[in-house]
Amino acid sequence: MRSVEQFDSAEPDVSYALLASEALFHACVENSPAGLFLCDASGAYIYTNERWQKTYGLTFAQALGGGWTKALNPDEASGVYQEWQQAVAIGREYDCEHRILRKDDTVTFVRARARAIRDSAAD
Repeated sequence: MRSVEQFDSAEPDVSYALLASEALFHACVENSPAGLFLCDASGAYIYTNERWQKTYGLTFAQALGGGWTKALNPDEASGVYQEWQQAVAIGREYDCEHRILRKDDTVTFVRARARAIRDSAAD
């Protein structure tokens, strides 16, 4: 999250409004009952919230990049990853049900959905 000093002091109302908005967004994401993740343009994970980490049984650091695939059930890991890479490559929505195999051998069924977020310059 940004600090107040990072904003132009000539526009204090805008700066504080942006800080408040970022703080609210951060609070919503961290307290969401859904597992949330963000990726870069190549599909590498750059963020997971706490709920996602609990569901997948991975820490934030373990999930980064392609680390999230370590939680996939080995019987379907390559197919899930291939489908993910195809969705990323052509920019289509990803919607996949798959199993997570946790360290304690518990199997959890999840539905992962993702869609590219593009700014107006990228459209």
